Amino acid sequence: MKKLTNLTLVIIFFIVLGGISFADERPPIDIMMAVDVSNSMAQEIEAVKDYINNELLENYVQIGDYLLIIMFYATTEVPVAISIQSEADLQTAKQAVAGLQANHDWTDIGNALDVLKLHMDAQSTDQRDKFLIIITDGEQTAPWSKYTTPDGSLNHELLQNAYTEIAKEGWKVQFLVSGGSDMIKEMAEKISGTYTEISEEPTGEELSEKIQEPGGMVKISVQPEKVVVTHGGEAVLPLTLSCSGFTKEQSINVNNIMFYSNKAGELNILKSGYELSIQPDETKQVEIPLQFPAALAAGDYKGELLFSFGSQALFTPGRIETQVHINNLFENYPWIIPVAILVVIALIILIILLILMRSKARTLNFKLLVEEEPLKEGKDTFSIKIGQVLYLNESLDMFSIAAKKSLRSLAKLTGQQGAIKFELLREENMPNVKKMKGNILGEKLEVLTSSGKKMHITMRK
Repeated sequence: MKKLTNLTLVIIFFIVLGGISFADERPPIDIMMAVDVSNSMAQEIEAVKDYINNELLENYVQIGDYLLIIMFYATTEVPVAISIQSEADLQTAKQAVAGLQANHDWTDIGNALDVLKLHMDAQSTDQRDKFLIIITDGEQTAPWSKYTTPDGSLNHELLQNAYTEIAKEGWKVQFLVSGGSDMIKEMAEKISGTYTEISEEPTGEELSEKIQEPGGMVKISVQPEKVVVTHGGEAVLPLTLSCSGFTKEQSINVNNIMFYSNKAGELNILKSGYELSIQPDETKQVEIPLQFPAALAAGDYKGELLFSFGSQALFTPGRIETQVHINNLFENYPWIIPVAILVVIALIILIILLILMRSKARTLNFKLLVEEEPLKEGKDTFSIKIGQVLYLNESLDMFSIAAKKSLRSLAKLTGQQGAIKFELLREENMPNVKKMKGNILGEKLEVLTSSGKKMHITMRK
């Protein structure tokens, strides 16, 4: 008997130890279910109860989790709102779920979402992961509801605040819709949740297959402070994603990204559908290609990004704040400034060279050769520009070229293109030279100096 008692204690110890280990597998979370119990859900309600009691509560809810189950029809009721602390709490929740009946008139989905948000805000559990599953046939039938539009659809404008807060707070939201509903699909996009259709007579197994593992989460762990948009409106959104709580690979399909900004308005910026996969407990960096309008003015735009998903899997938060910077011309092409500087420098050099070349072309260098008494080397060379006037002077048998006319000037020299025009001023000093007005270069001239001496001069290039 004593051995049996000891064995029993050992078994109990390992059971308790195993239970503690199970409870510590992940931090406590908030699990919420909103179940449509209107008459139109009569065929689906048994499968819903089967899933909640035999799958969700048995396999996913742990000690420390907060469990909220609401039932909605013309109004919204809360049959389960409990922090799970024991097996007895689970049994209490199961009993409440077992009593659900889809035998009520009308449906007010908007009011259900409002009540759910208010109830969760009252729990002050903002630091905990939140999982919301909404099961409905997607019919908003309560005509008196403020959320019902004249055409019988859902007024999304009145729910915009709830959409925005839920998406920004990082709730993981999944809609399961019997028969399909465009209205609920639009709601899923606005709340950054996923949309999944189920059959009109589903089973608990079908729901288990189509509901993403409660407790599993793919989170944005690192996001950019700024998204830089380059030439043509192209940009990349880098994100670091962390996957936890799942037992299998998650395939995520991002089918839309909206950018909301007071300055730019509402823009659809996803370049094309983006798919990614991530393994359990993996941290992964992704780069999502974006396309902004090419005509968007350069500058900074503060706003929010809203992600929409076309798969059962998603990442959170589905709405993030960011700043978008549209590059200007010089930011897109930083090489323009240095290239422009180089071009300007090259143009300046070219202009200088042209000026020098033109100046050189307009200047004629020539030598004054005196047969009888040659001038000293270096002092026999002169320059004359096109249109410039110089004077040939003589004094005491010494010849020179001067810029100004004087009593010693024998002739006037005018620079021309490749030539020097000669104009005699004192015929008595050059009696053998007629009134020459042509090019004097290469011509030998006889000069009678002021001392009466005959001398001979020549001007050559």
